[in-house]
Amino acid sequence: MGDLEVSGRTIEDAFDDHFLMEETLDRLLGEAPITHHVDGIPGYSAFWITGEAEYYRHTGSLQQLQSVHERLVQLMRYMQTELDDRKLYANTTHAWSYVDWSPEFNGDAPLARMGTHFEFYAGFRDRAYLLRELHDTANADAFEKSAKEMKAAAEKYLLDASGSFGARWQANAYAVLSGLAGPSLHPAIWQNSLSSVGRVKYNALIITPYYNYYVISAMARMGHRAETLDWIRQYWGGMIDEGAPSFWEGYDPSWYKQDFHSSLQADDSTGYQASLAHGWSTGVTPWLMEQVLGIQPRAGGFSQVDIRPDLLDLQWVQGAEPTPCGLLKVAIHNDNGYRTSIDLPPGTVARVSLPIFAPVAAVSVNETPQTGELAEDGKRAIVVLKTPGHFELLSQ
Repeated sequence: MGDLEVSGRTIEDAFDDHFLMEETLDRLLGEAPITHHVDGIPGYSAFWITGEAEYYRHTGSLQQLQSVHERLVQLMRYMQTELDDRKLYANTTHAWSYVDWSPEFNGDAPLARMGTHFEFYAGFRDRAYLLRELHDTANADAFEKSAKEMKAAAEKYLLDASGSFGARWQANAYAVLSGLAGPSLHPAIWQNSLSSVGRVKYNALIITPYYNYYVISAMARMGHRAETLDWIRQYWGGMIDEGAPSFWEGYDPSWYKQDFHSSLQADDSTGYQASLAHGWSTGVTPWLMEQVLGIQPRAGGFSQVDIRPDLLDLQWVQGAEPTPCGLLKVAIHNDNGYRTSIDLPPGTVARVSLPIFAPVAAVSVNETPQTGELAEDGKRAIVVLKTPGHFELLSQ
């Protein structure tokens, strides 16, 4: 399920394969009653929920969601047994607490428990969302209450004196990405942890391409997209520079170059058994979709979508996202202003966030001036597109 939580996003963005996703989600969850963790890993139970939520936002398949309703609730109740009286993840079932193939994140160690706690929080949060879509208000309210208790427990027991969750990238990244660490904690987390991403020349504390997706997503969430793109070029670009035609299961830019395969670390070992084509390493694909094209669904089947195009240091970019009603296309050019073209399919309402370069929000849609809603401390303006069609947007 860890593989699918990342590769599923790639499947949804690039291939739109509903049969593959639904079959895999169903088989991973297993038959009722649910009395076990997905894959035997507590964090993967949480990722089953977040993966299901992401699939629903992409497809809007209420039929598929209804088919897992009963087991969804059963899985959540089983996950609740893992919490202690403080509402912290405590591994009461003595399962394998796995977060990443990195020291102290693999096995029942404090950092593995911390990372799993943050993953659980995301699972409880998305579970409440899915249950509300199913009109199961009672269970949604209960699990939303549990999520709030887990957030309060993390703030009370897991934050250190610096205001971050230690120095390691994995834990801090997922705390940010899950929403457990809100904007007030971002400066401390950046200073004490994530600002070192891409700046460590020889990194003994390895991170897989798998968890790197959460790291680059958290960096973008905190507003550090330029630093993120630099790390992507070092990390995924590093594999390409070494001749990789597909992304590897494990990688670090500092690893020995003469025989790269002998250096690959994954599955708690090193060497030739590591995969050279691994789905969990494809997170750069959804990141480009989410953070450069800026396409992020906010409701089932893309009925609501945020589009925040960001060229960073690129001159142009274009791409398309499959939705139930057709392709959602975005193209951006930095040419005498920030020009964005959007093809919006039927049934989609889009909030488009454009950069502005003057005190007054100067935005036009199909050559018609619009007063956009200011956002991001006045650096962007938001316009809303409510009808299908082709739109040319210009911000200056």
